[in-house]
Amino acid sequence: MNQLGPGNGFSPPRWTYYNAQWEGSLYFISGRSGMMLEGFQTNVTSPYFWIELAPSTRNWLWEVLRLPDFYVAVGYGGTLMTSENGIDWNLELPPSSTTNTVFLGVGGTTNLLIAVGDKGAVILSPNTLTNVVFTNADNTVLTSEASTLGVLWNAIARPTTNDLQGVAVFGDQFVLTGNSGTVLTSANGTNWIRRATPTSAFLSGGAAHPGGLVAVGKGGALLTSPDATNWTQHATATTNWIYRVRYLGGKLIAVGQNGIILTSLNGTNWSPAISGTTRWLNDVTLMDGTYFVVGTQGTVLASTNAVNWTNLGTITEKSLYGVACHEGQLVAAGVEGSIVRSQVIPELTPVQVLKFARTNNQSLFLLAGKPDQRFTLDRSAALTNWSTGPVFEFLDSSGTLVVLDYGDTNSLPSQFYRATLDP
Repeated sequence: MNQLGPGNGFSPPRWTYYNAQWEGSLYFISGRSGMMLEGFQTNVTSPYFWIELAPSTRNWLWEVLRLPDFYVAVGYGGTLMTSENGIDWNLELPPSSTTNTVFLGVGGTTNLLIAVGDKGAVILSPNTLTNVVFTNADNTVLTSEASTLGVLWNAIARPTTNDLQGVAVFGDQFVLTGNSGTVLTSANGTNWIRRATPTSAFLSGGAAHPGGLVAVGKGGALLTSPDATNWTQHATATTNWIYRVRYLGGKLIAVGQNGIILTSLNGTNWSPAISGTTRWLNDVTLMDGTYFVVGTQGTVLASTNAVNWTNLGTITEKSLYGVACHEGQLVAAGVEGSIVRSQVIPELTPVQVLKFARTNNQSLFLLAGKPDQRFTLDRSAALTNWSTGPVFEFLDSSGTLVVLDYGDTNSLPSQFYRATLDP
């Protein structure tokens, strides 16, 4: 039966599917951009019901930011997402006037987040406290306070009709950059002042550093300011689009079109680095002494000095537009809502055995560890000559895994097990 036919009111979406499995009572299919569906019948004559699992936004994500307590990502179609751990993401509700907005950038402080987008859209999320009421298992009602930062967003009157993308914080000033050389400043995120600039280029990135501010953009545009008010344009040796700039590890790093990477200590004098790629490079972050750059077609580069770069490859061919990190975890986001993560600095907390059962030479384990930890479950008959087991990984935020080990076909008087980290 054609599951996409008009006779099935619960058909799966028309999509590109790559995999199909039959479990005995239901189908599981998966495909492009993380599409996952289950199909089942309520009886043998009924049509199949198709339910989407773990729905993806499938909207392009243009930037991801890490605050002390959570990640926030923004993108096409009013997409606003937050995550505490980089694994579980919550889709937040944009203001009704911005549901079709393409949010191109996000930034701010722990007191105020600002997201900006096409046609001058600006929305704010202040760090205010609200009461949260919940009920315990014993039906006790408790009240607690929670922050609204990144969760509740308010739209303001658009300060410009130009697209906005760059968001920076300089002292007590918020600074926005965008199309037609737009630079806006505000002390509160609500009242914005247009600053004169000597360019009409699209300024897609901005960053503050101890000496002032830098804005970069289309056609090799590069501007500096000591005070967020007065801006000076500097000649660059490139006409490539300098897409984004960050201040990381005591230096400014700018990345962009045709694999361009520029570094500077003062914002005025810039040195090119050889990236080894001609792909667009879209964002850069620093973690534990290593710089990471992401770009189109899943490009990921790494360097310990921002001069010599190594192409790390990636698990996706989808373009990545934003990158952020936290406690050894690297998170990148991009095309079609794709979010990839890597525990670059291994988590060395020992794996624990929560429960164990054994019967008929079969051992059943309930194991606990940290998400993204990899380990082998090894065994020995006498605590010597250990046999290394297959590699397992904690994939979800629960940090638990059930493992069934069939053991030896011969009945052994004893069997010892250990979990060995495989970083």
